[in-house]
Amino acid sequence: MRLHCEMHNLEYEGKSFAMLGLVEPCPKCKEARELRKAKALREEQERAKNEQMQYQIKYLEQFSNLPKRYLNAKADVNVGDIAKYKKYLEMPLNKNLFIFGGIGTGKTLFCTQIVKANVGKAPIYLSANELDLMRDDDYRLGGVIDKIEGKAIVIIDEIQMLILNKRVRILDAITDKAYSNGANIIFCGNLEKSQLSVLKNDEFRRITSRLKDNDLQMIEFRGKDLRGEML
Repeated sequence: MRLHCEMHNLEYEGKSFAMLGLVEPCPKCKEARELRKAKALREEQERAKNEQMQYQIKYLEQFSNLPKRYLNAKADVNVGDIAKYKKYLEMPLNKNLFIFGGIGTGKTLFCTQIVKANVGKAPIYLSANELDLMRDDDYRLGGVIDKIEGKAIVIIDEIQMLILNKRVRILDAITDKAYSNGANIIFCGNLEKSQLSVLKNDEFRRITSRLKDNDLQMIEFRGKDLRGEML
């Protein structure tokens, strides 16, 4: 039937349900309604995006244990060794990683980018420099183990400190907790390929067995020291 839209001063064909007090809106009213719905959806998506960003910032600052200098650091994923392995920054991590190579080649920066790319998996960063200062029976180790609870990614940076100093008990305790929780484990450190042979020793067998259980990927950084030369 012919209807009239007073808002748009438009005659149009539509349906009227007089008994229910309902009238089919005119084409321009329909278009305006769709535009409002699209706008509301965009605003909701923007709110969700901002909330997610705020959550990520809060998590990184309060719970990830990332060093302050790396909280806002950005890696150029198209340069050097990071470019070679940037696929690990473009998808949720589902493997164990052992990242090794020379000093200053970008390994720690790469690890921190993995943390930022996987905030939803509640990653945590640990420094083996700090762990190496603890005695095997240090009460603080219990606090470290507690921090791992509920984390789906556990990163131990400067891992050479625990491996070369043979701090097997501490490394085994952390690895075992992460493994038992089903977390992905990342070892990262200043180790040359030839130094990795120490991991074949019996004392490290339990640790390496747990690492290999989740499709372990060995990642070597071979580039130059990105911090430059002093002399």
